[in-house]
Amino acid sequence: MTDTGGTLLGRDAERREIGALLAAGVRWVTLVGPVGVGKSALARAVAEDVRSAGVFDAVVTAVPESDGRERPGASAAASAGAGAGAGAGAGAGATARAGAGATPRAGAGAGATAGATAGAGPVLVLTDETDGVAALLEERPEVSVLATARQAAGAGEERVVELAPLSADVGLELFLEHARRARPGYQPSEAELGVLRELVGELDALPLAIELCAPRLSVMGPAALLHRVRQTRAGPGGAKGGWAGDGPGGVKGGGGGTGVGRALDRALESAWQALSSEEQSTLAALSVFPASFDLDAAEAVLLPAEDAVERVAALRARSWVASEARDDGEVRLALLACVRRFVRDRADAAELSAAERAHAAHFASVAASADARRIALERANLDAVITSVLGDRPVTRREAEPALRVLVALYFGRGEAAPIGHLALLDPVLERTRDSGADPVLVAQALIAAGAARGHAGDAARALRDLARGAELGRVLARDDLVAAAQIDLAEVLLGERERAAAEEAARAALAVATQRGDVHAEARALFALGRATRAPEVLARAAALLDSVGGDATRVRHALARVHIDAADHAAAEEVLARAPSAVLSAMVEHDRGHALTADECRALGGDLALALGAACAAEAGQLADAHALLRAALGALPAEDRAELRPLSQWLDAKVLGGEAPAIDASTFWGRCLARAADPGRPQPPEGALAVGAEGRWFRVPGGEIVSLERRRPLSAMLHALARADAALGWQDLQQAAWPGEKLVRDAGAHRVRVAISTLRKLGLGSLLVTRDDGYVLSRDVPLFVEGAHD
Repeated sequence: MTDTGGTLLGRDAERREIGALLAAGVRWVTLVGPVGVGKSALARAVAEDVRSAGVFDAVVTAVPESDGRERPGASAAASAGAGAGAGAGAGAGATARAGAGATPRAGAGAGATAGATAGAGPVLVLTDETDGVAALLEERPEVSVLATARQAAGAGEERVVELAPLSADVGLELFLEHARRARPGYQPSEAELGVLRELVGELDALPLAIELCAPRLSVMGPAALLHRVRQTRAGPGGAKGGWAGDGPGGVKGGGGGTGVGRALDRALESAWQALSSEEQSTLAALSVFPASFDLDAAEAVLLPAEDAVERVAALRARSWVASEARDDGEVRLALLACVRRFVRDRADAAELSAAERAHAAHFASVAASADARRIALERANLDAVITSVLGDRPVTRREAEPALRVLVALYFGRGEAAPIGHLALLDPVLERTRDSGADPVLVAQALIAAGAARGHAGDAARALRDLARGAELGRVLARDDLVAAAQIDLAEVLLGERERAAAEEAARAALAVATQRGDVHAEARALFALGRATRAPEVLARAAALLDSVGGDATRVRHALARVHIDAADHAAAEEVLARAPSAVLSAMVEHDRGHALTADECRALGGDLALALGAACAAEAGQLADAHALLRAALGALPAEDRAELRPLSQWLDAKVLGGEAPAIDASTFWGRCLARAADPGRPQPPEGALAVGAEGRWFRVPGGEIVSLERRRPLSAMLHALARADAALGWQDLQQAAWPGEKLVRDAGAHRVRVAISTLRKLGLGSLLVTRDDGYVLSRDVPLFVEGAHD
């Protein structure tokens, strides 16, 4: 197959499919897809393939005449005749292309070219028009057509192949290929690769956008380029100068430049002008979606909605709207980012504002009624509703209430971690909507939701503030349900602070209100908090029974009940509970408490942050204190506040043993306390003063005078450090690659580069000059003693 350049990366399947269709005698193939997706480049490559294979004697291209567009039914017939004649005169297999007199003008007429094509072999016409193709094929039996268009003609004999944007990996590969033409030898670091992947996503993985944007790496870094691209998309009209600069060299704005945005806009403009005013309004409404959406959402913003399906389908057929069928059968729709930016620049402000209000109202309803799967699927749309109130203008009640409803639906009353991560937006959103006139009940719910979210995130001070404000507003409004909800979340926060007495008081107050109101779900939540505060198994059992009675999920309650039994060393009762709500980690805790010693590796294999904490306890009991310290640090960052509180004595003890200081008193009445009591017995050899200490399997290290650096979540680095610590001589990059990425085959340059990046990362994490580069490879410095945990047993 003839190589036609990097723009065809990732197009092998479509290239073979189209070539096979033409070789099988299909006379009309139309290649459709959005602007910049590479339709023309692929069509030219296929034409060369089939010509070289002898399927056609000649390939000709229909071109515009002067400023107008030439129709295949007129000039393409003439081109076909001229091309066939040129092919005959130049030798078998010649390819005639339009230009410089090679193609007769439309005025030459079909009659003038009939003689030229008489007796000629099959001819392939390339065209970017579908009008007139049917007539051409009827008139010229020796002609086949490969057309590129935004929309298929819908003719009976037409075969359509749709071209989608590149995959993320192929888009990155194409980006690097074009970047290296302007910046030879460019090898991105691991950090730069992450930025480049984001950049390719911002460019919709469109070959044209990539081809125009990538050369900018000759004058700026990936982060700066990504920032410029995002800046351009940030507001109406985009940044001056187009994407990433339009002037000479692509650095600063200037007329007549070749910026990505301007190039794509020019390609989109003619298609935009061909749309009716209704179609343009439809696209403007759809541009309010920041990411994918379903047809129900489209109908919500397209008013009137009666013909919304037909309007969306028509734009989908013309490649303005993309679609993707998910594994569950649902079809998601989307506008490419470049299309969305282009449309919003041209949309009527009043129409756009109306669509944004409809979008906010629809997704406020979705957040209130949808399940967790739907919330995850609509994450970007829900986030957009929340952030829509941020800005310089005053926020009206009509704008504030949907944002508050989404916030409440995402956070309010959820017995789990917050489903969205921008907790930093909670204060600005609440502040911006404070004087909007929004329903005070909704404001109280939002404050309670914010408090619950902050409690899950471990921000106890602000959680208590928001919950107190929410409870007070509930009292003013005489809404006992809001007061009870605030009290329940208050108890949860206090449990995380190990304030069990205060948590019990809050939970009992909430339970009294919930029982009086007959609110079973609130009663179960209050019992759940009360049972953990009092460590009373009968209270937790009652909470589980209540949830069972209304078809709720009592798994978390039963796991809490099992942990109460484990703390009390009532292993039989714990096993009975776990039979109804299995948990591999909790079962392992039972076995370990019974005397079955577990290794840290066995605990890691169970998966999850609680398993890492159990692994830390087991490592501590085995005398592997530094390993235990590193493991527990890795676990504490993600565990809920209540678990962190229970593990605090073990954490403090390990800090004292590893970093120095006073060890806490040991309370052996709980599971973690018993683990700590067993660990307090002197264990295995510890690193000598002034040594470079490396943990088992390289999972942590500590330089002389420094703190432990955990590599628990960076396994390639830990494997590489383990190999270096065990080696008697320097290790080359091949040895380190095999240690860090066993079994993975990489080309020489890529493997060496990956090892260099990993070595650089280890140095930045703290090894510094202790990781030495020599002519024969890499080695840990022998200027300081080296202690490898487990090697001295």
